[in-house]
Amino acid sequence: MSIKVSVLVPVWNQEELVIRALESVPRRDDIEVLVCDDGSTDNTLKNVRAYAKEHKDLNIRILFNRENKGLGYTKNKLYDNAEGEYVYELDSDDALITQEFERAMSWLDGTDLVFVNLRINDGRTLVLNEGSKNTWVGGASKFVRREYLGDIRCENVRVFEDIVVNKGLMAKPHTEKYTGLTVYLYNWPREGSLCWLGSRGLIK
Repeated sequence: MSIKVSVLVPVWNQEELVIRALESVPRRDDIEVLVCDDGSTDNTLKNVRAYAKEHKDLNIRILFNRENKGLGYTKNKLYDNAEGEYVYELDSDDALITQEFERAMSWLDGTDLVFVNLRINDGRTLVLNEGSKNTWVGGASKFVRREYLGDIRCENVRVFEDIVVNKGLMAKPHTEKYTGLTVYLYNWPREGSLCWLGSRGLIK
């Protein structure tokens, strides 16, 4: 069976939460999970390898950087190795709402960008519609048809890497749909996360 969706998981020093993220991905033959460890210094890579070995029902491919390269470099590596018709980004400290993710997949009919909603830690939902799409640039807000993504890539930065990608995607002529489905659990705010550090100028 051909791969419909490549779920892209960049990870760095997230030995526990990354397993929660992987657990949330639907077990389907048309989904591949691409994990790239960005030079973790804890047990992240070891734990992901062990999980992949024990869970053959999840099609996991593992990449790694021998040293920490940053989120932009790591996501570009994931884009370059994806094989699915669509790519979807799952940060290692977040999770999917499994059944809703599967429902969203039924919207993947060749449309270039298929938007979904995100639920954050306080219970609020970030709703993606025609009026809000440009205010939320995170990769988790949309499925992107890989052929449409083309050669658009992240800046080589450690945080907020998806701003340039989103600008590139929105600048190209494209088709888009809004599912109205809430498929993503956005673990924010979370002290110590890359976004938390970046928003405080502690990582660049």
